[in-house]
Amino acid sequence: MPGPESAIDGILQPIFLFRTEFELWLLRSLEGAKATQPGEVRSRQTDRSPILATRTFSIEDVMARIGLSKTKLYEEIERGNLRAKKSGTRTLILEPDLDAFLNGLQRV
Repeated sequence: MPGPESAIDGILQPIFLFRTEFELWLLRSLEGAKATQPGEVRSRQTDRSPILATRTFSIEDVMARIGLSKTKLYEEIERGNLRAKKSGTRTLILEPDLDAFLNGLQRV
């Protein structure tokens, strides 16, 4: 997972972290929040309501990641095999939903 950038000899280089380390770094860098454990953010204002941190992917991101066409992805969404959310005109797929879809595919 890519993490914060650092400069080596004046050239920006990405730092790669394990997922849990990246999530903790990301949560700590959010203003007004403290990291309690990977995947969870607790706001300082409302310490009672956890907000799960997750990644979202556009249709194009999913196409590039798993190699399915746009038509096939929309067919899977229509069939209910892949859950998607809408934000305005954008179709977004949450990481856990993409994982569930991929884990539900038949083995060859």
